[in-house]
Amino acid sequence: MILPVVPSKFPEPRDDAPLVVFDFDHTLYDGDSGSHLFKWLIDRAWWRQLLALLAAPIAGPMVAWLPTRRAGISVFVWIGTVGLHRRRDLDALIDRYVEANAETIK
Repeated sequence: MILPVVPSKFPEPRDDAPLVVFDFDHTLYDGDSGSHLFKWLIDRAWWRQLLALLAAPIAGPMVAWLPTRRAGISVFVWIGTVGLHRRRDLDALIDRYVEANAETIK
């Protein structure tokens, strides 16, 4: 019996492929890297800080309650990224965050 060749839905592995690491249990990074990044994004401008303070009485408790956690976090993510129009703009900011916090991250 001859089986048909089915194309893989995953790309072929490459030596120069980008590497993405997720750390969910504080093994590699001491703290919540997502929270630290979005706090840094919010702290970039006074008006973002003010907006986060205004949103905190509603979004803060949402973060604490599991059924609404994603929506609450999304409020702060939006505040940190409002005005960005392209993915590469966010990527550039993340690169700046990593450069500015390299010692703390290590």
